[in-house]
Amino acid sequence: MTRREVEDALRSGAPFSLNGKDLRGTDLSGLHLNDVDLSYAELEGAVLAAAYLQKAILWSVRARNTDFRQADLSDANLGTADLRRCNLQQATLKRASLLGANLEAADLRQADLTGANLQNAILRSALYDEATLWPAGFRPPERG
Repeated sequence: MTRREVEDALRSGAPFSLNGKDLRGTDLSGLHLNDVDLSYAELEGAVLAAAYLQKAILWSVRARNTDFRQADLSDANLGTADLRRCNLQQATLKRASLLGANLEAADLRQADLTGANLQNAILRSALYDEATLWPAGFRPPERG
């Protein structure tokens, strides 16, 4: 699926789904994809920088090496998502569900994970800094 097809679907105003769609390498930066179902989508290498994905469903999405820099994923469902090596710098993940998500080697520097559910999330080798905001009581893994 191309950016143009996604933009056309958004312009139509009709509800649509990207569930299971192949969006590998597609530039979707800056698009308003709030509430869109992207479950099981193939997003590897896609660009969603500064995209609006509030309340989006990204359940079991395959998004390795995807660029989510400055994206707003507030209240999104990223349960069991493959987010290995994703760029989530300055992303907003407030109250997002990352239940069982794989964030191995993901870049979380300056990300806001306030209120996020990180139960069973894999954070091995994830990058973070003093500006990364974690859920209350959450202890990030030791940096190696």
